Amino acid sequence: MRSRLELWLPAIFGVLVVVTIVVATVPTLGFAHRSSTATVAIETAAAIVTLLATFILLGRYRETLERTDFLLFVGLLLLFASNLARWAVPSYTGSNEAVIWAPLSASLFASAVLAVAAFSRGGEVRREVALRLVLAALVAIGVLMAGVAFASDLFATGIDPTISPGEPDSPRVIGTPGLLGAQLASMALFVAAAVGFGRRAERSRDEFLAWIAAGMALAALARLSYFFFPSIYSDWVFTGDLLRFAAQLAILTGALRQIAVYQRAAAEVAVLEERSRIASDLHDGLAQDLAFIAMQSERIAHDDPRAADLAEAARHALAESRGAIENLRLTDAPLGPALESVARGLAGRHRTELSLDLDQGVEVTPQVRDQLLRIAGEAIGNAVRHGDPDEIRVHLAGKGGRTRLVISDDGEGFDPAAIEEGGADGGLGLIGMRRRAERLGGIVRVRSRPGEGTRVEVVVP
Repeated sequence: MRSRLELWLPAIFGVLVVVTIVVATVPTLGFAHRSSTATVAIETAAAIVTLLATFILLGRYRETLERTDFLLFVGLLLLFASNLARWAVPSYTGSNEAVIWAPLSASLFASAVLAVAAFSRGGEVRREVALRLVLAALVAIGVLMAGVAFASDLFATGIDPTISPGEPDSPRVIGTPGLLGAQLASMALFVAAAVGFGRRAERSRDEFLAWIAAGMALAALARLSYFFFPSIYSDWVFTGDLLRFAAQLAILTGALRQIAVYQRAAAEVAVLEERSRIASDLHDGLAQDLAFIAMQSERIAHDDPRAADLAEAARHALAESRGAIENLRLTDAPLGPALESVARGLAGRHRTELSLDLDQGVEVTPQVRDQLLRIAGEAIGNAVRHGDPDEIRVHLAGKGGRTRLVISDDGEGFDPAAIEEGGADGGLGLIGMRRRAERLGGIVRVRSRPGEGTRVEVVVP
């Protein structure tokens, strides 16, 4: 079954192709603005955006060492070189063909590398090899542009730099067969790159590649527009220039989104490191002290029954601290495995049989995951401490945008209303579970009767 993206993108691209052709060939629908300043601004923006995306890809390749990321980096680097060449050369006067053919040959080379990157197979490119390949590519594009510029007098362009795209008698297709063929070849390569990166983005859910694919598609449309009127070689700003500017905006958006991804990842790493440090401090300090207090209070309770409540409170605090420590250490685990670890840890200490039915595909935010783990820890802890169950059952499922967690046992049970009104430890635990669920926009349902076990159900969005 093809995805909606695969079905809609060709249709949207086809509509844009028709619109581009109609605007370029029907004088009454065309629009044009003569401005050398706007032309320079577009060229400058193209060079800056491509350079930024190139640096983003360099960092990405250094992390993954993947061949696709490397080839994409090289392709954008060569595209930057072609944009830089076009920005640096003087305006076309009608006789200096080198200012057309040198950047165009570089653009063709870059688009070919991008097309190869889009369909490259998986694998790694070692850094020492990558450096040599990058230097070879830069030397190759430099030699190519120099050679084309040297022999440019042998290639005609058929372009009159003074012609206006808005004139009714203006030719609808401008350029020699060689120039028109180069524009179509570049367009075809950009289309191939757009298709390849679009498929990769769909398979890998990679937003950055999706924006790259959009940029390649718009660049292909720009080449189609230049096939009809090569405004890129004049002071006129026409359809192709706007499409090329839109392509740069798409690439820029992808680069900025990728920077945001890096920032979130760095923040998450910092949080994980801090939580790990806190867990270690709690284990080495608070948990050890609580274990000592629990042990001593149990000894006292053997001689003085009045200390039984103190011993129970110490055991509860120790269990809570251990649960919190385990929760902090499981910060990078999905909800299913983390819930299994917490449940086994609590049930195992009391040698209670555990039955797990966990949907490992449930995905929640870190905040939701942490709160659900704390609720599960409280529910399981109450069951083993107060209910003396033979078995505890934990069920986790996600459906309809909601996550459902059910913890039930066959223990002694209790009267929920009486417990909450009494304000005992169990009542405070029930109140705490409800407050945690309410923070997430969810609810907690507790069903229990003396002698009939307990069932705690948590539903959160």
